[in-house]
Amino acid sequence: MSQAQNNKPSSRNDIFRTSNAPKVAQGLTEEQIAEQWRQVAHNMFVLRQNGEIVYLDVDFYTEGSRLIEWVHSEQDIHKFFLNEDNLFPLNLMGPAVTKVIPWNLAEAKDKLPTTFAGQAPLKPGYMIDLRVIQLNRLNANDPNFARLLNSGLDIPIQLESNSFDPIYPVPHEFEHQLSAPIEEENLYIVSFKNPERIRGIDDLYGYQISYISKEELDKVDNYVPNEDDKNEALKLDELKKEQTGQYLERYYGDTNAQIGAINPRDMAPHLLGAACYIANLRTMKKD
Repeated sequence: MSQAQNNKPSSRNDIFRTSNAPKVAQGLTEEQIAEQWRQVAHNMFVLRQNGEIVYLDVDFYTEGSRLIEWVHSEQDIHKFFLNEDNLFPLNLMGPAVTKVIPWNLAEAKDKLPTTFAGQAPLKPGYMIDLRVIQLNRLNANDPNFARLLNSGLDIPIQLESNSFDPIYPVPHEFEHQLSAPIEEENLYIVSFKNPERIRGIDDLYGYQISYISKEELDKVDNYVPNEDDKNEALKLDELKKEQTGQYLERYYGDTNAQIGAINPRDMAPHLLGAACYIANLRTMKKD
């Protein structure tokens, strides 16, 4: 496999940049405004164990050369964690944030796609599964916002298991890996192929899994909290990097909240930069 490029990965927008906000005054069409909301909503903040907060643009973490597994249709499938019976490892099913252990990677040996441009072999890390959290509205509707039409129903994937046993557990002799610490913050991010579409609970829908190494994560735009930040009142009407970072530190870092998702329409015009997915990896670190 080819090694990832050494230049700094660049997201479409810098961290917390106010240009994330839809520019209604510029005369954009309803479809263009809707697309800008989507670009904000599916970005992600990660609170790292070293104290940094990094910002991952959706185009960055779903970029094709980072994908290690995908089920986009019955004909367009590449298995990495999925086994030959189309079963997902039991230790990776359910949690929004969990560990990818050495056993998972040993089971997936030699299954990287040729399109993957990162450095192999992959290392243990943390899986963030965005499929199990939602960007549902939590506040009352703002009367000043026009309600945009949804993108319709997602299409179920007809993928059947070849096994009578519906689970794919970690063998007992490898269960000790579940409690072992993860040495590096390598990320495995699972996301829907069509995140804006409506899905039921009884079917499998198109998804992909990307891999972002610690080395890549170290180069991504970041925010480092200042010790004096907590001496200041939180400015909720600001869109600046510092104010959004302070919000994330207080409402996720200080509370040890592990995962969150805020719809941009529940925040605008206040702290719009924080309206997206949020994962706090500090909760996975044992003292």
